[in-house]
Amino acid sequence: MSFRTMGSVEEQPSVDLMFWRFFEVDGDTCHFVGADSSGFAGRVSSVVVEFDLLTMRGVTQSGQVYELQSNPGDSEQADYVWDSGAQDMESARSRT
Repeated sequence: MSFRTMGSVEEQPSVDLMFWRFFEVDGDTCHFVGADSSGFAGRVSSVVVEFDLLTMRGVTQSGQVYELQSNPGDSEQADYVWDSGAQDMESARSRT
């Protein structure tokens, strides 16, 4: 698998995320991990700074809005992106 650069917040202000999970790192930060619904590319967000459980919408440190679709799930592509970037994160764990 290869990586591709995702658009900036200005180019893609919101992302519909399928097969999503929350990953917590060292008890300090939380990230959305899932598949972008417009092509199912694996996505890992920057730090989540705001989340509304009723609307299932979250805002990240970069300002991008993630809309979580359906129920949590697994995405091979998202796991690949997470595993490739999480090497520096010692105690990452999934929270669904």
